[in-house]
Amino acid sequence: MAAETSGSDSEQGIPAAPAAVPKPESSATDLVLRVLGAIGTGIGVLGFVTFFGAAILWVRTDKAELPATEAVAVIPRNVLISTGAQFLFPALLYAVGVVAVVFLVHFGFQAFQIVKSRQERGKITKRSLEAAELGRKALAKQQEWKAAAAVLESLRENLVKAHEREKPGKEISRLERELAAQRRKAAELQAEAETTISQAAEVRADVDTRTEKTAAKLERGTNQWIAEIAAAVVALAMVVIIDGSVTRVTCSQGLELLALALVSAVLAISVYWATENFVWFGVMAFVVVGVYLGMATYFNTHNSAKMQPVAVLRTGHDPIAGAFIASTSENVYVGTFREKETPPRLLVIPRSQVVELAVGPLLEQRRARRRALTMALNECDQMIKASAPTQLATKVSPTEKSATKTLPKTGEQQGEYAPACTPPQKKKLETALKRGPQTGQLDQPE
Repeated sequence: MAAETSGSDSEQGIPAAPAAVPKPESSATDLVLRVLGAIGTGIGVLGFVTFFGAAILWVRTDKAELPATEAVAVIPRNVLISTGAQFLFPALLYAVGVVAVVFLVHFGFQAFQIVKSRQERGKITKRSLEAAELGRKALAKQQEWKAAAAVLESLRENLVKAHEREKPGKEISRLERELAAQRRKAAELQAEAETTISQAAEVRADVDTRTEKTAAKLERGTNQWIAEIAAAVVALAMVVIIDGSVTRVTCSQGLELLALALVSAVLAISVYWATENFVWFGVMAFVVVGVYLGMATYFNTHNSAKMQPVAVLRTGHDPIAGAFIASTSENVYVGTFREKETPPRLLVIPRSQVVELAVGPLLEQRRARRRALTMALNECDQMIKASAPTQLATKVSPTEKSATKTLPKTGEQQGEYAPACTPPQKKKLETALKRGPQTGQLDQPE
């Protein structure tokens, strides 16, 4: 009996060694996500934004018939970043909106299931408390059983010693009666302990089963997947409608944009289906929406290129009305507009020659040309300080000399201020303003 008890105790006291957990194999989805993560880490956020900014400016410059590669090469990095950020910020907002819509649908299903399973979770809590109580009771019974088994072993040893010492029969009979009574007590305690342990295990198993069933109900079911995918499709379609790029392009370009939107939606939803992760879904939505907006911007720029008008007044040269490319500490880069037989070209103006510089907003080329000429005329009306009589290095007529002599005094010596442009220069700008680009027709006001 003692040997059986000892063996039973050792079996309960030594837990089984856990089996080695096999290493999960890498799936194709994991490989794709790792590659995307490595690419994203290598490019970086600023690199991504800079790339898009450079692409936009390249398309605009190329459409204006200017050397696009050379123009983008001289544009400062901070301008590329600001241009790309201005372009990608709507894509970020659209992506956040799409993820928010899908998350709200997901949260709605989860909240409904949580409310629906509230009663079941209450039962699980009650059964968990019951299992804990039975566990404590089983532990107490097991301790009593072990104590009774120890007493039984001690009585057995005393009986053996009594036989060896040839004790009186009366004392041996007493020890045998005590041994029999203790054996019955130990057997009863063992049965009670085993029964309590079995009950505790049964209740714990029931708690685990109920918990697994409740957790399974909280997982995405078929209906929830259909609702979330439908919400994602509707949200991505709303991006196309709100952006309105399809309505501003030609029919063939609109079909291409719709095809791109369809492929982008499939890619974003596939990533969400494979990962079931809102972070990856948001990243993919941002990428595909950015690509869609990039293609739409390319089509819109190709159909109607826009440039920033600029007016530059220089010492010793005619004023320039053109398209602003870039400005650095050393040079100002300006692109000219097509005038009759003169094709557009990229001008590099040293900063030391620049007297006045005015830059306007982004406009369609025809309007940008007219705005640049208007700004140049407005700058020509300014009076600039001349450090020397020959600073402008232009021929001055007697009429201009008399006009310069009659300038009002402003606290400086007379003759230190001169018109920014000469009358012939202003007349040339006015003639160009009246004449439309590439033709001899008069240009219409904005």
